[in-house]
Amino acid sequence: MGNGTMGATIYSGVNQEKILLNEATLWSGEPVDSSDLNPDAWESGSVSGIRTRAGVEIVALAWENSAGTTQVSVCCKACIDGKITFVFGGEKKVVKLKKGEIEEFTF
Repeated sequence: MGNGTMGATIYSGVNQEKILLNEATLWSGEPVDSSDLNPDAWESGSVSGIRTRAGVEIVALAWENSAGTTQVSVCCKACIDGKITFVFGGEKKVVKLKKGEIEEFTF
């Protein structure tokens, strides 16, 4: 899914799952004025109800682009005991959860 400025891909392997978020500045290496790239692009948005085969539900994932900086907030819930790694930009968060636990964080 995507809008030309922000996009997401969900894919998995045998022992891992990834949700890849892609933001326009990743392609240029620096912030760009995306207003002329796709005038209908969302400056902010959200998705919810994504469940991975690894047993993690993304209860809510939201992003907001302001002044060339994208902030992402995540709320996830464990359906089984385990850990999940979230990566956005150069930042990585590893979350260990027990079944039923909910974790919220931002990038």
